[in-house]
Amino acid sequence: MNVIGILGILGAILMVICVFLEWGSIEMTLWTQSGTFAFSGWDVYSDKALISTNILGQEFSLKLSDLELTSYSYVPLVTLVCGIVGLIASILPVASNGSKSINRVFGVITLLLAVASIILMVLFMTDLSYSGGYEGLATATVSASYGVYIGIAGAVLMVLGGIGDIARKTN
Repeated sequence: MNVIGILGILGAILMVICVFLEWGSIEMTLWTQSGTFAFSGWDVYSDKALISTNILGQEFSLKLSDLELTSYSYVPLVTLVCGIVGLIASILPVASNGSKSINRVFGVITLLLAVASIILMVLFMTDLSYSGGYEGLATATVSASYGVYIGIAGAVLMVLGGIGDIARKTN
Protein backbone atom coordinates (compact mmCIF):
# COMPACT_ATOMS: atom_id res chain seq x y z
CA MET A 1 0.00 0.00 0.00
CA ASN A 2 1.45 3.34 -1.08
CA VAL A 3 0.28 5.67 1.70
CA ILE A 4 2.31 8.63 0.47
CA GLY A 5 0.80 8.21 -3.00
CA ILE A 6 -2.66 8.34 -1.44
CA LEU A 7 -1.68 11.64 0.23
CA GLY A 8 -0.89 12.98 -3.25
CA ILE A 9 -4.32 11.88 -4.48
CA LEU A 10 -6.04 13.55 -1.52
CA GLY A 11 -4.01 16.71 -2.12
CA ALA A 12 -5.04 16.81 -5.79
CA ILE A 13 -8.69 16.37 -4.80
CA LEU A 14 -8.34 19.26 -2.33
CA MET A 15 -6.86 21.42 -5.08
CA VAL A 16 -9.81 20.74 -7.37
CA ILE A 17 -12.36 21.38 -4.63
CA CYS A 18 -10.67 24.54 -3.30
CA VAL A 19 -11.35 26.45 -6.53
CA PHE A 20 -15.07 26.42 -5.70
CA LEU A 21 -14.61 27.43 -2.05
CA GLU A 22 -14.24 30.96 -0.69
CA TRP A 23 -10.92 32.51 -1.80
CA GLY A 24 -11.52 35.93 -0.38
CA SER A 25 -13.94 38.46 0.98
CA ILE A 26 -14.57 42.15 0.60
CA GLU A 27 -15.94 44.15 3.49
CA MET A 28 -17.44 47.26 1.94
CA THR A 29 -18.82 50.31 3.69
CA LEU A 30 -20.92 52.74 1.71
CA TRP A 31 -21.99 55.76 3.72
CA THR A 32 -23.40 54.16 6.87
CA GLN A 33 -24.15 50.70 5.49
CA SER A 34 -21.65 47.90 5.35
CA GLY A 35 -21.66 44.40 4.00
CA THR A 36 -19.34 41.52 3.31
CA PHE A 37 -19.13 39.86 -0.06
CA ALA A 38 -17.37 36.51 -0.31
CA PHE A 39 -16.03 35.22 -3.60
CA SER A 40 -14.75 31.82 -4.67
CA GLY A 41 -11.74 31.16 -6.83
CA TRP A 42 -14.05 30.42 -9.73
CA ASP A 43 -15.83 33.75 -9.16
CA VAL A 44 -12.48 35.52 -9.53
CA TYR A 45 -11.68 33.70 -12.76
CA SER A 46 -15.17 34.08 -14.26
CA ASP A 47 -15.44 37.74 -13.15
CA LYS A 48 -18.61 37.46 -11.09
CA ALA A 49 -20.79 40.51 -10.63
CA LEU A 50 -20.91 41.57 -6.98
CA ILE A 51 -23.78 43.97 -7.51
CA SER A 52 -26.20 43.97 -10.41
CA THR A 53 -29.14 46.33 -10.36
CA ASN A 54 -31.32 48.49 -12.53
CA ILE A 55 -31.20 52.19 -11.63
CA LEU A 56 -33.61 54.49 -13.47
CA GLY A 57 -33.85 52.08 -16.39
CA GLN A 58 -30.08 51.79 -16.65
CA GLU A 59 -28.38 48.46 -15.90
CA PHE A 60 -25.58 48.86 -13.37
CA SER A 61 -23.14 46.08 -12.56
CA LEU A 62 -20.05 46.00 -10.35
CA LYS A 63 -17.79 43.06 -11.23
CA LEU A 64 -14.78 41.73 -9.36
CA SER A 65 -12.49 42.89 -12.18
CA ASP A 66 -13.79 46.45 -11.74
CA LEU A 67 -12.28 46.47 -8.25
CA GLU A 68 -8.89 45.34 -9.58
CA LEU A 69 -8.35 43.08 -6.57
CA THR A 70 -5.46 41.11 -8.05
CA SER A 71 -3.32 40.77 -11.13
CA TYR A 72 -3.52 37.00 -10.73
CA SER A 73 -7.16 36.33 -11.65
CA TYR A 74 -6.05 33.30 -13.70
CA VAL A 75 -4.67 31.44 -10.66
CA PRO A 76 -7.94 29.58 -9.83
CA LEU A 77 -8.06 28.11 -13.35
CA VAL A 78 -4.39 27.10 -13.17
CA THR A 79 -5.03 25.53 -9.76
CA LEU A 80 -8.01 23.59 -11.13
CA VAL A 81 -6.05 22.30 -14.14
CA CYS A 82 -3.03 21.42 -11.99
CA GLY A 83 -5.33 19.61 -9.56
CA ILE A 84 -6.99 17.57 -12.32
CA VAL A 85 -3.73 16.66 -14.06
CA GLY A 86 -2.09 16.07 -10.68
CA LEU A 87 -4.95 13.75 -9.71
CA ILE A 88 -4.39 11.66 -12.83
CA ALA A 89 -0.60 11.71 -12.34
CA SER A 90 -1.05 10.68 -8.68
CA ILE A 91 -3.55 7.90 -9.34
CA LEU A 92 -1.59 6.12 -12.05
CA PRO A 93 1.47 5.15 -9.94
CA VAL A 94 -0.75 4.08 -7.02
CA ALA A 95 -3.19 2.09 -9.16
CA SER A 96 -0.57 0.26 -11.20
CA ASN A 97 2.66 -1.45 -10.44
CA GLY A 98 4.41 0.30 -13.30
CA SER A 99 8.14 0.48 -13.77
CA LYS A 100 10.24 2.66 -11.55
CA SER A 101 10.96 5.10 -14.39
CA ILE A 102 7.24 5.59 -15.14
CA ASN A 103 6.54 6.22 -11.44
CA ARG A 104 9.34 8.78 -11.40
CA VAL A 105 7.96 10.59 -14.45
CA PHE A 106 4.51 10.85 -12.86
CA GLY A 107 6.12 11.88 -9.58
CA VAL A 108 8.05 14.68 -11.27
CA ILE A 109 4.89 15.86 -13.06
CA THR A 110 2.96 15.87 -9.78
CA LEU A 111 5.78 17.66 -7.99
CA LEU A 112 6.15 20.38 -10.63
CA LEU A 113 2.40 21.03 -10.84
CA ALA A 114 2.11 21.26 -7.05
CA VAL A 115 5.07 23.63 -6.67
CA ALA A 116 3.76 25.87 -9.47
CA SER A 117 0.34 25.94 -7.79
CA ILE A 118 1.81 26.83 -4.40
CA ILE A 119 3.82 29.70 -5.89
CA LEU A 120 0.83 31.07 -7.79
CA MET A 121 -1.57 30.81 -4.84
CA VAL A 122 0.91 32.61 -2.57
CA LEU A 123 1.30 35.33 -5.22
CA PHE A 124 -2.50 35.59 -5.42
CA MET A 125 -2.79 35.98 -1.63
CA THR A 126 -0.05 38.58 -1.36
CA ASP A 127 -1.39 40.58 -4.32
CA LEU A 128 -4.99 40.57 -3.08
CA SER A 129 -5.81 44.17 -2.20
CA TYR A 130 -8.09 47.05 -2.99
CA SER A 131 -6.81 50.58 -3.34
CA GLY A 132 -10.04 52.27 -4.37
CA GLY A 133 -12.59 54.03 -2.26
CA TYR A 134 -13.55 57.56 -1.56
CA GLU A 135 -12.68 59.36 1.63
CA GLY A 136 -15.69 59.27 3.92
CA LEU A 137 -18.02 57.87 1.25
CA ALA A 138 -16.93 54.30 0.56
CA THR A 139 -14.19 52.05 1.88
CA ALA A 140 -13.35 48.40 1.39
CA THR A 141 -11.14 45.81 3.03
CA VAL A 142 -10.10 42.71 1.11
CA SER A 143 -8.68 39.54 2.63
CA ALA A 144 -7.83 36.02 1.53
CA SER A 145 -9.99 33.21 2.83
CA TYR A 146 -9.91 29.50 3.61
CA GLY A 147 -10.20 28.25 0.01
CA VAL A 148 -6.70 29.45 -0.86
CA TYR A 149 -5.27 27.89 2.28
CA ILE A 150 -6.96 24.56 1.52
CA GLY A 151 -5.50 24.74 -1.99
CA ILE A 152 -2.02 25.33 -0.60
CA ALA A 153 -2.45 22.43 1.85
CA GLY A 154 -3.59 20.22 -1.04
CA ALA A 155 -0.59 21.25 -3.12
CA VAL A 156 1.76 20.44 -0.22
CA LEU A 157 0.17 16.97 0.00
CA MET A 158 0.72 16.64 -3.76
CA VAL A 159 4.38 17.54 -3.25
CA LEU A 160 4.66 14.73 -0.71
CA GLY A 161 2.92 12.34 -3.12
CA GLY A 162 5.24 13.36 -5.95
CA ILE A 163 8.33 12.86 -3.81
CA GLY A 164 6.94 9.51 -2.70
CA ASP A 165 6.42 8.43 -6.33
CA ILE A 166 9.95 9.52 -7.25
CA ALA A 167 11.51 7.69 -4.31
CA ARG A 168 9.21 4.63 -4.40
CA LYS A 169 10.86 1.30 -4.97
CA THR A 170 9.05 -1.19 -7.17
CA ASN A 171 9.67 -4.88 -7.66
